[in-house]
Amino acid sequence: MPESDLPARLASFGLTKQEAEVFVLLNRVRNAGTEGLTGRSAAELTQFGRVRTYQILQRLVKLGLVDVRPGRPKSYSSVTPQVGIRRLVALQESRLTDLSLKEADVSERLSNVPPIRTERSGEGKERRSAMVLHGVSNIQAWARRAMEGKDLKIVVNEDSEDHVTTTLRYMTEKPKSARIIFAAKNGAQKGLTSDQLEIGGYTYNGRVFQGELPTFVLADEQCLFFTYATERRRRGPLSPMSAMAFVSECIVVEDPKFVAQMGNVYERFWAESEQGE
Repeated sequence: MPESDLPARLASFGLTKQEAEVFVLLNRVRNAGTEGLTGRSAAELTQFGRVRTYQILQRLVKLGLVDVRPGRPKSYSSVTPQVGIRRLVALQESRLTDLSLKEADVSERLSNVPPIRTERSGEGKERRSAMVLHGVSNIQAWARRAMEGKDLKIVVNEDSEDHVTTTLRYMTEKPKSARIIFAAKNGAQKGLTSDQLEIGGYTYNGRVFQGELPTFVLADEQCLFFTYATERRRRGPLSPMSAMAFVSECIVVEDPKFVAQMGNVYERFWAESEQGE
């Protein structure tokens, strides 16, 4: 086994990587026939810094892996490898025994911790009242699962239009149907020329709402609210800087009453929206 693998192997006996490296260093000094190594010399050789090196040496002394030789300055030497490893094994065995004695008590106490209610029941099964998703990949995976094969009611705005339509375009299983409201900020007219729009080879219904609306998707028994952040990026190495929106958060609500309420709100927005000309 190469010497570079020794610290990692020693870590399996309960040492940290730095503790293992210092222990290996002291064994190398011992094998060279040297009486010991000062803390200052150990710090210079390991480059861990003097304070950190002395902390490690004190820890190794406490574990019984290193002996201290008095003097000015003190010097440190490792015990024999056989003694050192046997002491590490004994410590692990002691910890395992201690854990075994605590096993029944901790299991029983976990079984009897006070309950905390985080879900609501609805239609005979438990549902989360709400949860927040972060991370683009996590949000995308959830959105696809929620939207595939469903009847969708969607509201998008200037920030979210590209994200939502791209999600629809690359779904493995397309929605059964989708109605999309495009919220036109500051009364600006979207480029919707018909109430029928094609995305990824599928045709959906679309309308324009004159005003600002949040982005949300109603997918049967879920309501997904998307939040977007804007940052300056380059589309390519030589492209100019431009402001680009990206999804930063998704709130998922599964409470049946709330989903039904949002369905009613959506229908009002749809009725007040304009069809493409």
